[in-house]
Amino acid sequence: MIVKGIIEQVNEKQVQTKKGLKDSYGVKINGEWYNAWGQAPCNEGDNASIEYEINGEYKNITKLTLVEDKKSSGNDAPNARMPNNVKSSEIAKSVALKAALHLAEINMKSGKEYEAIQPKQIITLAREFEKYLTEKVSL
Repeated sequence: MIVKGIIEQVNEKQVQTKKGLKDSYGVKINGEWYNAWGQAPCNEGDNASIEYEINGEYKNITKLTLVEDKKSSGNDAPNARMPNNVKSSEIAKSVALKAALHLAEINMKSGKEYEAIQPKQIITLAREFEKYLTEKVSL
């Protein structure tokens, strides 16, 4: 079977097998996950064609090909033309700021008598969240 589309998400992890740890990855296209062994040969936002086989509930990738969008024109949304590392950086900043604001909101609504969090503190916290999101951290 074949599916084509923009890669929405990429998830890489190591899986314990009978032969030890093995790299695996999953990619999400059109809301569906497809999986394979090894390291992902693609990034979020890439246009791809995936050949896959169904094994029970799993869709196992047999071939992943990156496809250049020849229909693309200069009128695309600016974000669509950004390199993947820039997109990821902007997404990380946005997620980090949202997390920092949410934490500040929880702090204010907790009912405890805390000082109001100042904007500079929120930015500092957001930068810490961003640092965590952008560095490869193993838990």
